[in-house]
Formats: sequence, structure tokens, C-alpha cells
Amino acid sequence: MAQVIEYNGIKFYQTANGYYLGNVDHAPQWLHRYVWESEIGAISDGYHIHHIDGDKGNNDISNLQAIKGEEHLTEHAQTANTELAKKNLGEYARPKACAWHKSQAGREAHRKQYENSNLQKAMREKVTLVCQVCGKEYTTVKAMLHKSKYCGNNCKATALRRRRKLCQE
Repeated sequence: MAQVIEYNGIKFYQTANGYYLGNVDHAPQWLHRYVWESEIGAISDGYHIHHIDGDKGNNDISNLQAIKGEEHLTEHAQTANTELAKKNLGEYARPKACAWHKSQAGREAHRKQYENSNLQKAMREKVTLVCQVCGKEYTTVKAMLHKSKYCGNNCKATALRRRRKLCQE
């Protein structure tokens, strides 16, 4: 059963999101906003009323402050929303993602993604280069151009020995 708080003779009922809502002059009104307007005055445009201690049931004027809407949203995004997101990831999203990736539909989607990717095309496209050690031409794939300098492991080892010898001199 929803909790009820009475303020200035008006009953405010707790909603599913934890805030209290009442009927003020035949219009719905949030309790924290009503308290602010009763005690301080009108709320400036672009400002939200924030519960300092984070307790939506503590609507004492000493626990309320007017802050810019962007700051208020950022404040809550860093606390409650982050915790909720972590909970949803752990309990819901990750298990569902794992199941989907193992499914036939998941495998098929990844296969299509790979076929349409530039990496897949680069892995098939052959390029001819000249070995930096022996000067012979060799073939590699375009995706490996950034790493490919030698025609094989023998030339790669020869280049390493040359570098080490230069460092010792």
C-alpha cells in the first residue's frame, strides 16, 4: 500500500517512482515542489527541486534545494541510474546477449557483418611488397600492410640480429 504524507491539510500519496503526488487546487502537484513553493516561492524556469540526502520521503525544506535542471539530471545519472544500469546488465542484458550470440540468429548476423566489413575485404586483397632484408618480392594481405616488412621468419630474425648488433656498437 502506498504511503501517505499530509502537508498543509493536503494528502500526498507515494508513487511507483518514490515521489509523493497530491491534488492541489484540483491539479496534480509533487510534494517537494509544493513545499518549496509554499516556503520559498516560485521555482525559476529551468530549475528542479532536488532532495539533498536523496530520500524522496524527506521533504523538509532544509533537505530541498533548487538546482539547474542539467545539474540535477547529471547528479541522478551518476548515482541511481548507474546502479540500475549495472543491475540490468548483470541480471538481464548479459545473459540475454550471451544466449543470442550462441544462437543461430546471432551467428548469422555476425557472419553477415563480417562479409560486409572492410576488414574481410582487406583480408582477401593480396598485395606484393619487397622484403627489407633480402630484396625479394613477397605477397601479403592488405590488412597486414602495417606489420609486414619481411618475406619470412628467416629475414625477420636477420633484421633483429642486425638491430641488436647496432645497439652493441
